[in-house]
Amino acid sequence: MNARTAAKMKHWVRNGGIVLLVVLIVAGAWFAYPLLEGEAPVCALDPDFQVMGQHKAFRVLASDRKSGLRSITVALTQGEKRHVLKTADFPGKGVRSQTLSVDIAAKDLGLKNGEALLEITSEDHSLRKNRCTVTRTLRVDLVPPRIQVLSEGLYLNPGGTGLVIYRIDKENARSSLRVDDRVYPDYPLQLSGQTVRICYFAVPLEMGKNGLPISVDAADDAGNTSVRSVSSRVRPKTFRKDTMAVTDSFLEVKMPEFQEKYDHLRGWDLLEVFRNVNEAMRKENLETIRSLCSRSAPERMWEGEFLRMKNASTMARFGDRRTYFHDGKPVGESVHNGIDLASTAHAPVEASNHGMVIYADGLGIYGNTVIIDHGQGIFSFYSHLGVMDVEAGGKVRKGDIIGRTDTTGLAGGDHLHFGIFAGRDFVNPQEWWDAHWIRDNVTRHFTGT
Repeated sequence: MNARTAAKMKHWVRNGGIVLLVVLIVAGAWFAYPLLEGEAPVCALDPDFQVMGQHKAFRVLASDRKSGLRSITVALTQGEKRHVLKTADFPGKGVRSQTLSVDIAAKDLGLKNGEALLEITSEDHSLRKNRCTVTRTLRVDLVPPRIQVLSEGLYLNPGGTGLVIYRIDKENARSSLRVDDRVYPDYPLQLSGQTVRICYFAVPLEMGKNGLPISVDAADDAGNTSVRSVSSRVRPKTFRKDTMAVTDSFLEVKMPEFQEKYDHLRGWDLLEVFRNVNEAMRKENLETIRSLCSRSAPERMWEGEFLRMKNASTMARFGDRRTYFHDGKPVGESVHNGIDLASTAHAPVEASNHGMVIYADGLGIYGNTVIIDHGQGIFSFYSHLGVMDVEAGGKVRKGDIIGRTDTTGLAGGDHLHFGIFAGRDFVNPQEWWDAHWIRDNVTRHFTGT
C-alpha cells in the first residue's frame, strides 16, 4: 500500500467515525428525550365541584402525551386526617391517558361539616418526575334540607286542584312536589316576610285504594336529599258517563277539515280519520299543552274568582267519560278535560282572569285555541274559537275580549271549550269559578288576602 492510499483510508476512517459518533449522539438523544422531557401530565375533575354531601361520585382524568403516566393518587384531608381515596400505578410507559372513578362516602371516612382538601397528583415516567397537582378546597355539608309543610290537612276533590305551601331551610335547595307518580314544579311565594314555595297540582279523577300519596322532595347543592309526606283526604266523587253518536254527516263535514290540514290523513276512510284524530291526535295535543305549560311566570297574576262565560249553558262537564258509537258500534272513548259552554253563535269570549297569553293558534282537536298563563302554574284554556283577538306574548286583564266562539277542531257545534290547567294536568274549572272555594282552599293560606 502506497502512502497516498494509506492517507485516503485514514481520512475515510476519521470521517466515518465522526458520522458514527453523530449517529450515536442523535440516537441517544432520541431515546433519552422521553426520559428527560419536562412537560407535566394533565389532570382534571369530571365534574368539577367545590361542595359535597354524604356521597360524592366523580372521575379523575389524567394524560401524558410524552413519557406516559407513572401514577395517579387521589387523597382527601380534613383536619389532621389524610385519606387516600384511590391510587393507580403504571409500570409500563405506554399509558398515555387514564380515567379513575372515585366515590367518597363521608360516613366511612368520618368526615364532618366544614372544609376539606381534595388533592389529585399524577406523575409521569420522565427522569425529571414531572408532576401535575390539582387541589380543591371543598365545603363538606352533611345536613339534608329541612322541609316544613305549611298547608297540612288537605281536603281534595277528584279532578280538582290541590295546593301545597312549604318552607325549606336552605335557600338554594331544589324542590318539587310528587303526587302519585307525577312531579310538579314549585314557585317562590312571599309569606309573612319570608320566601316559601307554592305548588298547585291536579288531583287524579280516580283514586286507588291507598288514597293519594303526596310528598315534597328537596335536594341541596351538596346532593343531600329530604322527603316529607303531606297528609290529605279525598272526597268521594263520581263522574258522568255519556254516549255520543258519530254520524255520517258529522264525518263528512268535519273529517275533511283534518285531512286538509294533516297530510298523513289524506286518502283515509273518514271513520279511520276520526279514530286517529280522537286517539293519536288527542294524545299528541295533550303533550303539546303540557310542553306549553311546563313553564309559568313565578308571580301570581290572577285576582279573585275566574270568570265564567256570560249567558252560556253548560253542554258538557269536566270528567265526562264519553263512548263514541257509529252505526251502533263503539269506535272510541275520551275523558272530557274541560267544560263546554254554549251561547249565541260567534259569542264573545272573555279572559277569565289577569295573565299573559302564551299561545294563540290552531291546536288539533281543539281548533283555534288561546292559553293564558296566570302565574305559579295556573293556566286557562279556550278552544274551538273562530276569531282570536290576542297574540302570544300579550298581557290581558280579566274581562278582556280574546276571541269568539265557533266550530273549529272536533267541535260539532258552535261553543267554547273552557279549561283550567294546574301544573301539568287539566282540573275542574268549577272550583276556580267559586269565590268560596278559592278563599277556603287557596287565599286563606296567604297573609293579608
